[in-house]
Formats: sequence, structure tokens, C-alpha cells
Amino acid sequence: MPYYNFSTNDNYAEFHAEHDFQGWALGKLPFINKLNFNLVLGAHLLTTAERNPYTEYSVGLDNIGFGKYRFLRLDYVVSEINGQRDGAFIFGLKF
Repeated sequence: MPYYNFSTNDNYAEFHAEHDFQGWALGKLPFINKLNFNLVLGAHLLTTAERNPYTEYSVGLDNIGFGKYRFLRLDYVVSEINGQRDGAFIFGLKF
């Protein structure tokens, strides 16, 4: 998100939601269930009085790794502002 483009002292509204399926979705697929990955879906919205809303959707895999070392996460995020869409992969670590 371009944070400084949305800086304001006026009213704004934001929404954040993320759900980790913890193996429920991917655990039902043969061979993929053995990897023990978790599917994570997310949605984020920011709107101000003078600007169009900024939206962001993500889908990711959590619990990536081997054995007891599962501290990696990979997300694909799509953002939309003023009708322009951009996508990117985000790699994360959990400690």
C-alpha cells in the first residue's frame, strides 16, 4: 500500500480480515495433505472521504518447511486502486 498517499487527518475507514484454514482445505487433497501446509486467505480495505478505496486480497501458504522447522510463509497479494491492479509475491518468516 502506498502509505503516504493515504495519510490524512480526516475521517477514514479500514477493514482487515485473514483466515488460516489450518489444514482444513489442503488436508483434503491427496498428496498435498502430506506436505502439511495451511491455506491462508486475506482481504484488506482502506477508504477516505477524498479518495477511492484501496483494496487488497491475498492467498498464501503457511507452515512451509521440513520436519519441525516450519517457519516459512508465501503469499500472493493483489492490490487495486483507481482501477489499476498490481500483484506481487510476499515471502515471510515466523519466529
